[in-house]
Amino acid sequence: MEPIQTPLTESELTSAVELLRRLIPKDEFPAYSLDVSPTTVYTTLVTLWMLTLQRLGGGTSMTSVIKEVLTNHKDLLPANKRVREGTLSERSGAYSHARKRLPLETVRAFAERVSQTLIESSLAEFAGRRIFLIDGTTMTLSPTSPLLDAYPPATNQYGESVWRS
Repeated sequence: MEPIQTPLTESELTSAVELLRRLIPKDEFPAYSLDVSPTTVYTTLVTLWMLTLQRLGGGTSMTSVIKEVLTNHKDLLPANKRVREGTLSERSGAYSHARKRLPLETVRAFAERVSQTLIESSLAEFAGRRIFLIDGTTMTLSPTSPLLDAYPPATNQYGESVWRS
Protein backbone atom coordinates (compact mmCIF):
# COMPACT_ATOMS: atom_id res chain seq x y z
CA MET A 1 0.00 0.00 0.00
CA GLU A 2 1.34 3.43 -0.98
CA PRO A 3 1.77 5.93 1.86
CA ILE A 4 -0.81 8.69 1.77
CA GLN A 5 0.60 12.19 1.78
CA THR A 6 -1.64 14.88 3.17
CA PRO A 7 -1.84 17.74 0.66
CA LEU A 8 -0.59 21.11 1.85
CA THR A 9 -3.13 23.69 2.92
CA GLU A 10 -3.52 26.89 0.89
CA SER A 11 -1.36 28.84 3.37
CA GLU A 12 1.32 26.13 3.27
CA LEU A 13 1.33 26.23 -0.54
CA THR A 14 1.65 30.01 -0.42
CA SER A 15 4.60 29.63 1.95
CA ALA A 16 6.15 27.08 -0.41
CA VAL A 17 5.78 29.50 -3.34
CA GLU A 18 7.47 32.25 -1.33
CA LEU A 19 10.30 29.90 -0.38
CA LEU A 20 10.79 28.85 -4.01
CA ARG A 21 10.93 32.51 -5.01
CA ARG A 22 13.64 33.18 -2.46
CA LEU A 23 15.59 30.07 -3.45
CA ILE A 24 15.38 30.58 -7.20
CA PRO A 25 14.43 34.09 -8.30
CA LYS A 26 13.01 34.39 -11.83
CA ASP A 27 15.89 36.52 -13.11
CA GLU A 28 18.70 34.50 -11.55
CA PHE A 29 18.66 31.51 -13.86
CA PRO A 30 18.92 32.35 -17.55
CA ALA A 31 19.80 28.69 -18.19
CA TYR A 32 16.25 27.84 -17.16
CA SER A 33 14.76 30.23 -19.70
CA LEU A 34 14.45 27.75 -22.54
CA ASP A 35 11.30 29.45 -23.76
CA VAL A 36 9.83 28.39 -27.06
CA SER A 37 8.49 31.87 -27.95
CA PRO A 38 7.73 35.23 -26.31
CA THR A 39 4.12 34.08 -25.87
CA THR A 40 5.10 30.97 -23.91
CA VAL A 41 3.36 30.93 -20.54
CA TYR A 42 4.82 27.72 -19.14
CA THR A 43 8.48 28.67 -19.25
CA THR A 44 11.02 26.23 -17.95
CA LEU A 45 11.23 27.86 -14.52
CA VAL A 46 7.43 28.21 -14.21
CA THR A 47 7.05 24.55 -15.16
CA LEU A 48 9.63 23.50 -12.56
CA TRP A 49 7.87 25.57 -9.89
CA MET A 50 4.51 24.03 -10.83
CA LEU A 51 5.96 20.50 -10.74
CA THR A 52 7.23 21.26 -7.25
CA LEU A 53 3.82 22.59 -6.18
CA GLN A 54 2.18 19.47 -7.61
CA ARG A 55 4.37 17.28 -5.45
CA LEU A 56 3.93 19.44 -2.37
CA GLY A 57 0.19 19.31 -2.99
CA GLY A 58 0.23 15.56 -2.42
CA GLY A 59 0.52 14.65 -6.08
CA THR A 60 -2.35 16.89 -7.11
CA SER A 61 -3.47 16.84 -10.75
CA MET A 62 -2.08 19.11 -13.45
CA THR A 63 -5.45 20.86 -13.73
CA SER A 64 -5.53 21.50 -9.97
CA VAL A 65 -2.07 23.04 -9.90
CA ILE A 66 -2.95 25.23 -12.91
CA LYS A 67 -6.10 26.45 -11.10
CA GLU A 68 -4.04 27.07 -7.94
CA VAL A 69 -1.48 29.15 -9.84
CA LEU A 70 -4.13 31.09 -11.79
CA THR A 71 -6.15 31.78 -8.65
CA ASN A 72 -3.47 32.51 -6.06
CA HIS A 73 -0.06 32.80 -7.72
CA LYS A 74 -0.47 34.55 -11.09
CA ASP A 75 2.68 36.51 -10.37
CA LEU A 76 4.67 33.30 -10.96
CA LEU A 77 3.66 33.50 -14.61
CA PRO A 78 5.46 35.70 -17.15
CA ALA A 79 3.99 38.96 -18.45
CA ASN A 80 1.67 37.65 -21.12
CA LYS A 81 -1.51 38.95 -22.74
CA ARG A 82 -3.53 35.85 -21.82
CA VAL A 83 -2.36 36.05 -18.20
CA ARG A 84 -3.09 39.81 -17.98
CA GLU A 85 -6.54 39.48 -19.53
CA GLY A 86 -7.41 36.37 -17.53
CA THR A 87 -8.05 34.31 -20.66
CA LEU A 88 -5.42 31.64 -20.02
CA SER A 89 -7.10 28.24 -20.15
CA GLU A 90 -7.22 26.02 -17.09
CA ARG A 91 -6.83 22.98 -19.34
CA SER A 92 -3.66 21.03 -18.83
CA GLY A 93 -2.50 20.48 -22.44
CA ALA A 94 0.07 23.30 -22.62
CA TYR A 95 1.39 22.53 -19.14
CA SER A 96 1.66 18.84 -20.03
CA HIS A 97 3.61 19.75 -23.17
CA ALA A 98 5.90 22.01 -21.11
CA ARG A 99 6.58 19.16 -18.67
CA LYS A 100 7.49 16.85 -21.54
CA ARG A 101 9.94 19.30 -23.08
CA LEU A 102 11.91 19.68 -19.84
CA PRO A 103 15.29 17.99 -20.14
CA LEU A 104 15.96 15.65 -17.22
CA GLU A 105 19.27 17.42 -16.62
CA THR A 106 17.40 20.70 -16.10
CA VAL A 107 15.13 19.07 -13.52
CA ARG A 108 18.17 17.62 -11.75
CA ALA A 109 19.96 20.99 -11.80
CA PHE A 110 16.86 22.66 -10.33
CA ALA A 111 16.58 20.06 -7.56
CA GLU A 112 20.30 20.37 -6.83
CA ARG A 113 20.06 24.16 -6.67
CA VAL A 114 17.08 24.07 -4.30
CA SER A 115 18.80 21.47 -2.10
CA GLN A 116 22.11 23.33 -2.05
CA THR A 117 20.44 26.62 -1.19
CA LEU A 118 18.52 24.99 1.67
CA ILE A 119 21.71 23.37 2.97
CA GLU A 120 23.67 26.62 2.80
CA SER A 121 20.92 28.54 4.58
CA SER A 122 20.72 26.12 7.51
CA LEU A 123 22.74 26.64 10.65
CA ALA A 124 25.09 24.10 12.19
CA GLU A 125 22.98 23.02 15.18
CA PHE A 126 24.49 19.81 16.55
CA ALA A 127 28.17 19.61 17.44
CA GLY A 128 28.93 22.06 14.64
CA ARG A 129 27.05 20.01 12.05
CA ARG A 130 23.89 20.54 10.07
CA ILE A 131 21.11 18.08 10.79
CA PHE A 132 18.48 17.08 8.22
CA LEU A 133 15.66 14.71 9.04
CA ILE A 134 13.92 12.75 6.33
CA ASP A 135 10.57 11.12 6.93
CA GLY A 136 11.12 7.83 5.14
CA THR A 137 7.46 6.84 5.35
CA THR A 138 6.72 9.02 2.33
CA MET A 139 9.59 7.72 0.21
CA THR A 140 9.60 4.72 -2.09
CA LEU A 141 13.01 3.34 -2.96
CA SER A 142 13.73 1.40 -6.11
CA PRO A 143 14.39 -2.30 -5.51
CA THR A 144 18.07 -2.18 -6.47
CA SER A 145 20.30 -5.20 -5.90
CA PRO A 146 22.22 -3.64 -2.97
CA LEU A 147 18.97 -2.72 -1.20
CA LEU A 148 17.41 -6.13 -1.85
CA ASP A 149 20.57 -7.78 -0.48
CA ALA A 150 20.57 -5.58 2.63
CA TYR A 151 16.79 -5.65 3.13
CA PRO A 152 15.25 -8.73 1.52
CA PRO A 153 11.48 -8.87 1.06
CA ALA A 154 9.56 -10.15 4.05
CA THR A 155 8.01 -13.60 3.93
CA ASN A 156 4.95 -15.12 5.54
CA GLN A 157 2.64 -18.11 4.99
CA TYR A 158 1.70 -16.68 1.57
CA GLY A 159 5.27 -16.33 0.35
CA GLU A 160 7.57 -13.43 -0.34
CA SER A 161 6.26 -9.86 -0.27
CA VAL A 162 6.51 -7.61 -3.28
CA TRP A 163 8.77 -4.59 -3.36
CA ARG A 164 7.09 -2.28 -5.83
CA SER A 165 9.30 -0.32 -8.17
